Amino acid sequence: MSEQEKNKAAIRQFFDGMNKGDFTIWDKLCAPGYIFHHNTGDYTIEQSKKYMSNILAALPDSNASIEDMVAEGDKVALRYTLRGTHKGIFRGIAPTGKQITVTAFEINRLSGGKCVETWGVTDYLSIMQQLGAIPKM
Repeated sequence: MSEQEKNKAAIRQFFDGMNKGDFTIWDKLCAPGYIFHHNTGDYTIEQSKKYMSNILAALPDSNASIEDMVAEGDKVALRYTLRGTHKGIFRGIAPTGKQITVTAFEINRLSGGKCVETWGVTDYLSIMQQLGAIPKM
C-alpha cells in the first residue's frame, strides 16, 4: 500500500471514530503538537475535542460522510457532508429540531501515519440559514 493510500486510510479511520463519538481517535491518529486550522479559529488536540463535543451536544445524531478524497505527497484533501438534527444549543441558538446538511472541506498533512495539521472550512452560513437564524439569500 502506498503512503498516500495509508494516509487516506488513516483519515477514513479518524472519521469512523468521530462518527462513533470516539474521542480517543484524536490521540491515536494525531501527532503531539497537532493543530486544526479552521475558519472558526486554530485548535490543539484538546481544543479540537472540546469543539467537537460542542458540535455533538448540538447535533447528537450527527454523521459525517466522505464524498471525495484525494491524496498527494503528505496531504489528504477531502470534501465531506455532515448531517444531523439540531437537538442542543448551537452557537447560541436554542434547539429547533431541524435536520441540517452541511458541506465541509479539509486538507490534512500527515507524517508517519499521524495527522500533523488540518486546514478546514465549514459552511456555517448554510447551517445558520437552515436553522432559521439568518434568512436565505
